[in-house]
Amino acid sequence: MSKISPSRYIKIIQSNKILGDYGEKIAAKYLKKQGCKVLYKKFNPRDFGAKGGEVDIVARDENTLVFIEVKTRSSYYKRAYDAVDKTKQSYIRKGAHYWLRELKQTVPHRFDIIEIYLTQQIGDDTVNTEVVWTKNAF
Repeated sequence: MSKISPSRYIKIIQSNKILGDYGEKIAAKYLKKQGCKVLYKKFNPRDFGAKGGEVDIVARDENTLVFIEVKTRSSYYKRAYDAVDKTKQSYIRKGAHYWLRELKQTVPHRFDIIEIYLTQQIGDDTVNTEVVWTKNAF
């Protein structure tokens, strides 16, 4: 858990894109601290002329290739994990399958979800950042 200032918090939550980008940065730093190697951020097969969905982070966790969806929330109103429904999972799988095809070899892989929660403590001048990492989420 890390802390950010209330003024920075307000700036971050004013836009879903800014909130999402901030969450992806936090997730990448978290993964590195956990010993993972971040290979790519915002991988999109369309950038390479192929079909498929965007993968927020592609990382290596020991010998496993990990395709990670990052969801960031400014409250605990609804669990971020629940936003990764079957349609979103299918979209992420398409992007991952393009990556795996390009490797031209079979490698162990999995699909994870990282949830980032930014919460302001009542009566406190700081905002807490909490990370929840679910391995093999789908």
